[in-house]
Amino acid sequence: MELNLEKTRIVYCEDDDRRGSHENTSFDFLGYTFRPRHAKNRYGKFFTNFLPAISEKAKKSIRKEVRGWKPQLRPDKDLYDIANMFNRKIQGWINYYTHFYKSEIYDVLRYINGCLVKWMRRKYKKPALMVCRWQRFGYRARCRT
Repeated sequence: MELNLEKTRIVYCEDDDRRGSHENTSFDFLGYTFRPRHAKNRYGKFFTNFLPAISEKAKKSIRKEVRGWKPQLRPDKDLYDIANMFNRKIQGWINYYTHFYKSEIYDVLRYINGCLVKWMRRKYKKPALMVCRWQRFGYRARCRT
């Protein structure tokens, strides 16, 4: 195994004990970005620690893959079929990227949810029908008053 000299660099692991300012304070490895982040200790106090979370590059590649699924082009499929097609992949991402700092993956999950909502709106033109379909899967409808 050899080190790639272009990619190799020394990174300063900034946290509450080490507060200096340096050029490199983060790095990406295996889909995670390691950088200083806020954390809560067991007493409820916040502090800065050097923690991993899903990287922007990984978020971008997940969004790109979801766009490639093209669920909006499958009007013949039911919500149950769509869930069966994509659930394993999404569950794998959730299992891998939520070990550390799980709130960083929420925007990716919102994106996937938005794609599904867009597909539902195109498939079921009548909102009442769409609400009935969602309720079968345990989702609660939010009605405007």
